[in-house]
Amino acid sequence: MQFRQLGNTGESVSILNLGCMRFPNEEKSEEIVNRSIDLGINYFETSNRYCESQSEIWLGKALGERRKGVLVSTKSRPNAGSSDDTRRKIDESLHRLRTDRLDFYHAWSINEREMLDDALRPGKWMEGVLKAKEEGVIRHVGITSHATPAELLDILDLDLFEVLTVQYSVLLPAYREVVAKARQKGVGVIVMGPLAGGLLAPPVPTLLREALDSDDPVTGAFRYVLSDSGVSSVSSGMRSAEEVEHNCAVVNSLPSDLSMGYQKEVDRRIDDLLGDRLEEIQSQLCSGCRYCFSVCPQRLRVFNLFKAYNLVHFGGEPKNPEKLAANADEAIEQCTECAACSRICPQKIDVPAHLRRVRDYMRALADEKASASKM
Repeated sequence: MQFRQLGNTGESVSILNLGCMRFPNEEKSEEIVNRSIDLGINYFETSNRYCESQSEIWLGKALGERRKGVLVSTKSRPNAGSSDDTRRKIDESLHRLRTDRLDFYHAWSINEREMLDDALRPGKWMEGVLKAKEEGVIRHVGITSHATPAELLDILDLDLFEVLTVQYSVLLPAYREVVAKARQKGVGVIVMGPLAGGLLAPPVPTLLREALDSDDPVTGAFRYVLSDSGVSSVSSGMRSAEEVEHNCAVVNSLPSDLSMGYQKEVDRRIDDLLGDRLEEIQSQLCSGCRYCFSVCPQRLRVFNLFKAYNLVHFGGEPKNPEKLAANADEAIEQCTECAACSRICPQKIDVPAHLRRVRDYMRALADEKASASKM
């Protein structure tokens, strides 16, 4: 396993880390965590809400005596409560993780500047975190955000955080500028979503396979992100020990002298393949974060429909566009048009409008397929 320095924190982290948001169950989590440590992963990223609030508990139990040799990062949403509430959440995380300190503690879901401004007010989130840091309970303070590149550049200028966890992938290259500024300021960068919300995981659409020019698109996706020397580590929410073994083998196969030349070549291929369509596709690109689901009063799983739409635009072919159109119709009927999903969407997608767009597109595909079958 290769390791990189995490900004100016003084910590050295494995270039692949374990995102603990997709543990299937307690038993599997123990297998995943222990196999990760066996293969050199030393950074574990969780939160007080992952896996229906079980992730910290399962991670703490799985680490056991091996906790001393790894780095643990957790986080909380700072959108409600006082500094005392935040301090209590930190103590609860310590208890669940069975540890007396947190190596990293992040402000979570800071997706627009207004949310951060509230967290920084006297008596709010940051005050509670800094108190815990003074007490030695937290070692480093970070931020996890899906905010736009422009918003993140402004946040970095505040010089408040030692680590930034940010989305960055072949389909979201605009975050390259954010990574460059973070490196300039000595802020460590952890990348989430290197597989672009699953679009770069098998089966990968034709156009993306061609752009990555790799027998294994996952290798190409990890290589793309890690070619940026400002990136310290990529996070992967692995669901089995076998997946840990596969992803470790992928990053171990990468050369140690990665350069930005690979990124530039992939960007050129994508531009050649998509041309004028690229900007429009990126503006509608659902990253699969599921924030919309978390606030939807009807619990609509529209992200599955949006992923199918993404796949089509990159050369994939939905198995049953008629069923997708019907599912979209059903979601449209149930939607209350409250717009909570659009307000929370980090990609700034007008979710109800996009849902109708997906419905119309899939209906047209279904009609086209039906006409072709009659010929």
